[in-house]
Amino acid sequence: MRHASTPSSWTWQLPGINGLEAARRIKESGAADYIIKPFHLPIVKARVRTHLELKRKTDLLEALAARDGLTGLPNRRAFDERLEHEWRRARRGGTTLGLLMLDVDEFKRNNDHNGHRAGDDCLRAVGARITGALQRAGDFAARWGGEEFVVLLPGADAEEILAVGERIREDVERLAIPHAESETTPLVTISLGATLCRPRKGDNPQACVEAADRLLYRAKLEGRNRLCGPSGR
Repeated sequence: MRHASTPSSWTWQLPGINGLEAARRIKESGAADYIIKPFHLPIVKARVRTHLELKRKTDLLEALAARDGLTGLPNRRAFDERLEHEWRRARRGGTTLGLLMLDVDEFKRNNDHNGHRAGDDCLRAVGARITGALQRAGDFAARWGGEEFVVLLPGADAEEILAVGERIREDVERLAIPHAESETTPLVTISLGATLCRPRKGDNPQACVEAADRLLYRAKLEGRNRLCGPSGR
């Protein structure tokens, strides 16, 4: 690399490209800074520390943006991204994608009767039971919004989806959270809709979500505290 004798007018030159263009291209690949010769080790170390700290803070902010502040579960934004990823992977591999959508039965009544703090505690407990019921590394649970949650089960079959859904339902019921205002049982319960999709080219992943939502609605109509799924249950 060579430059003019006056520092204020340096025109770095590389074979076939100048230094400024090289710096621009490197920055597009993720670089955040550059250091010119002669190197001064304390300055190099200081710049490295600064950029490592900036990277750590950026990663932390990105992680927080994908998390639900109440339950600690991934939020809807994170779910949408994961759904797209798993949908494409299942389509390429010709595999299935299971989806559970669930919500807390008559949550508003419980919230109004016991207060928002108790309602928040209830949602945190339900979220913990959902994640605790997942046993495969690729399974993914998120808070959909309000009292609704969603679970992705890549590669699952109908029997596995129903088994996971029933395990979650039973685990939530075993929490034995009082729900005096409920018309179903005196305890907090959940209803679930389960669907099994086999993604193909041209299909919309939101159709899978909508199918699970319809089955969740049916579970509500049939009396709550139950799972409606791909086997007709």
